[in-house]
Amino acid sequence: MEYIHFHVFLDGVEVGRWSETNIGQLPDSLGKLVGRAKAIEYDRILRTNIEVDVPGEYTEEQLRLLHTPHRGE
Repeated sequence: MEYIHFHVFLDGVEVGRWSETNIGQLPDSLGKLVGRAKAIEYDRILRTNIEVDVPGEYTEEQLRLLHTPHRGE
């Protein structure tokens, strides 16, 4: 899995999106939102090329923790 694409929806409308290069940080980053065990489960599912919905309500600050800017951003 080289890239991970995130889409953020609010009331069924996409309000944000970004992509990350996978450098093995997904369980740690996503674990901040959903807990380590669930993040590891999502990582395993994503490696089979299946989309994963992460239901719940999150603050903008929590979502920023997932987005690690690349050099030059």
